[in-house]
Amino acid sequence: LGIDVGSEVLIIRANDVIPRVEELIKGTGSVHKPPKKCPECNSPTEFNGEYLRCTNKETCPAQVIGRLKTWINEQNILEWGESILQKTIDAGLVKDVGDLYRLTAVQLEKLDRMGERSAQKLIDVLNGHRKISLENLIGGLGINGVGTSTTKVVVEAGHDTLDAMLVLTESRLASLGGFGSIRAKALVNGLKTNKKRIEDILAAGVTIKPRVKGKLTGKSFCFTGSMEKPRPVLQKMVEDSGGSVKKSVGKGLHYLVIADTNSASSKAEAAKKLGTTLISEQQFLDMI
Repeated sequence: LGIDVGSEVLIIRANDVIPRVEELIKGTGSVHKPPKKCPECNSPTEFNGEYLRCTNKETCPAQVIGRLKTWINEQNILEWGESILQKTIDAGLVKDVGDLYRLTAVQLEKLDRMGERSAQKLIDVLNGHRKISLENLIGGLGINGVGTSTTKVVVEAGHDTLDAMLVLTESRLASLGGFGSIRAKALVNGLKTNKKRIEDILAAGVTIKPRVKGKLTGKSFCFTGSMEKPRPVLQKMVEDSGGSVKKSVGKGLHYLVIADTNSASSKAEAAKKLGTTLISEQQFLDMI
């Protein structure tokens, strides 16, 4: 649209909801040009589709911290915030995920504003996340367009070991629900380019938990509304019993756990149309 700094533009509500820039009314002649060098590491940039990316994937500081944050978020390791991650990078202790699991309390103690007890606590937290699911391992790698929920689809389709995941083809993935050709290609290529990272993470002491088989194996659940028990507790109960948790109502969902099974909410109605069974929290607990 030729939009520049200080432009006057016309904005509409697309579909009566989303703000969208419709046209340029008046420009200033100061169109900003995409940088040819990364502002973080001064490496060349390149366009990947509509995204401008730094080509220095290995050592660009922004990409290093980005990979670590993605991993930490996927494993839900709340105690390890961006500040402590940055300190370990600045100290030359960590360059990638595997390095996190090789850290010692003695190394962390030497960081700024880090005491002995705090250092040991951080190490204990990491040690508590050494056994992870296959979907959390793949989802934590930061493959574009491929997160934990996407990987779960593949695991639940029977590709539930790392070896099985590594030999997947684009055509096989594209045949699974929720996978288009673009996402299938992203996962296959992402696994290839991250193979050494995966090996390094496993060599650092991270292990893949065997898939749980129990009363809820093969069944999927989505929780909505208020519950007696905290939702994370209920979701963990599903996974501990071999079931899977969905974030939203969609095709293939088996059960929607809802406070009122007679509810006429949009989510409840959508579930009914898709053939999903509505159950109460107590009915869910009875299933367990």
